[in-house]
Amino acid sequence: MNKKFFWSSLSVIFGVILIAVIHDFSFRTEVIFYWDGQNYQQKIEKSRHPLLIKKERLVSGQLDFDGDGKFEEIILKNGTIFVKKNQNIIWQSEKDWQVENLFLADLNRDGRTEINFSLWKQGSYGKTLPFWLKENTKEWGNHFFIYGWEKGELRPVWCSSTIDAPIIEMGAGDIDSNGKDELIVLEGNYDRPQNNIVEYLTIWSWNGWGFFNDFRSRKGKFYNLSIKKLKDGNVIEVFDR
Repeated sequence: MNKKFFWSSLSVIFGVILIAVIHDFSFRTEVIFYWDGQNYQQKIEKSRHPLLIKKERLVSGQLDFDGDGKFEEIILKNGTIFVKKNQNIIWQSEKDWQVENLFLADLNRDGRTEINFSLWKQGSYGKTLPFWLKENTKEWGNHFFIYGWEKGELRPVWCSSTIDAPIIEMGAGDIDSNGKDELIVLEGNYDRPQNNIVEYLTIWSWNGWGFFNDFRSRKGKFYNLSIKKLKDGNVIEVFDR
């Protein structure tokens, strides 16, 4: 092989790889959402950060559901939730669900910590249908479920029907400093669910029977949701492409 041609070709290949690396680490803007005492506000930080998108699909936590002083282990792996006690699986999510996000919190404000998760499943409703429907819908949709310990087993506490916008990322935190956690969501779009394109950040609070939308951001391309604890209270941190 011609050495000159070889090194020229190698330089072109290296150049393509270098451009791809630079593209992946191009800088993006940090956006902070906070409570000013009356309303939710947002501000853009001057510092910029590389585009490092989280793709976590293995989540774990511990919680003493049954109050026996021993922790159960909660694991989200490959779209399925497993709850283990003494290394034995005592509950797992349904096989035809695709669970994507999970955290432990008391979002429904009943004084108990529960499993909160978002999932994809077929059919807008569960086994119990609204009285005006004879059968469930057929399309796939995104849902938000809360499961807790009741009568000696894990049971659904609150389950949504198909929600208006799919949940790409979510978390919980007391943002308005009222001593109760809010649900924070990065919302996607059903037209492009596989691209994980986030268009809005929304904040929701429990109103006794469901969740009320307290705040909806401007349209953006947000990613990497996190809740930061500061001296003056908690804030929401995301990045905008």
